[in-house]
Amino acid sequence: MLRFVLAFSLLAFPALAQTIFTSGSSAQAQAHCPDDTVVWLNTTRHIYRLPTQKGYGRSKDSSYACRKEADAAGNRVKKDKPPAKPAAPAPQ
Repeated sequence: MLRFVLAFSLLAFPALAQTIFTSGSSAQAQAHCPDDTVVWLNTTRHIYRLPTQKGYGRSKDSSYACRKEADAAGNRVKKDKPPAKPAAPAPQ
């Protein structure tokens, strides 16, 4: 029975079958994937931040990972909010 449940889980949720190397250090992650971008992966929400994004390296439940592995496991990039539009000049 347990084998059936496990097999069904992997078929229903293919992202569970993917293994992602995560690390507490960006240097270790970069050594694991030298030709890839290291991202800050939130393992709870399944989103990641790029090095240029606000919050990279600072959120809870996160660690450094390789972008290609994160994508293959079904994670997605964090979409930043667009910058606020400048206020219109006051009429004179």
